[in-house]
Amino acid sequence: MARLSDLVRPGSRIFGGIGGDDLERLFRCLSARRLRVARHEFLVRAGEPSDRLGFILRGAVCVIHNTADGRRTILQEYHEGESFGGGLTLRADDTLPVSIQAITDADVLIMSKSAALRPCARSCPCHVRLLRNFVSVLSNRCYRFQLRSIMMAQRTIQGRLLTYLRQHARRLGRLEFVLPFDRQALADFLCIDRTALSATISRLCAEGRLAVDGSRFRLIERKVGGAPTRPVR
Repeated sequence: MARLSDLVRPGSRIFGGIGGDDLERLFRCLSARRLRVARHEFLVRAGEPSDRLGFILRGAVCVIHNTADGRRTILQEYHEGESFGGGLTLRADDTLPVSIQAITDADVLIMSKSAALRPCARSCPCHVRLLRNFVSVLSNRCYRFQLRSIMMAQRTIQGRLLTYLRQHARRLGRLEFVLPFDRQALADFLCIDRTALSATISRLCAEGRLAVDGSRFRLIERKVGGAPTRPVR
């Protein structure tokens, strides 16, 4: 059987600088376990205890909020090599105000957040490094929420859609990409009506500003522009 540490690809921010046997020992300390989930399956629901830290080995998950009348808003998306659950609440005895749901079939590691935030008695270097990485991850999440705020500040459907697509392009460093969302999920993420979103996409395609095939989008622009084009996790 493969070790859990062998499943973690190099370059992950949360486990950066921790490798081999040290990572395996850390996983034992954090009571890490592997979990396979199907698309649309919930990993945790709003109101449940929050002492879970997740790491995505494969696939993607999203953070969602459902209103009392059943309307869904997708607040954030996380992909392979990213962690989730750590910044939603830092107190292990709190309950989550949101739910976490798989948007594709996914393979994740589930760990104890309280164990991650509380160094072991030996203060081993790998645990100290994990805490430093955790601060870096939270800083990156603040940046991503700022980007989302910029997107949500747009006053038109076209403005929100193009802002999101350009942000996605800058993060990946290319103008063509596959979004993790179907059309309804994209509308929920942008907080707009699906029919109006589809009409806007059709118009932008007709104007020659977008090329769309299912969830594959291509921005027809001369350059990505703005922020650095390297991927940001």
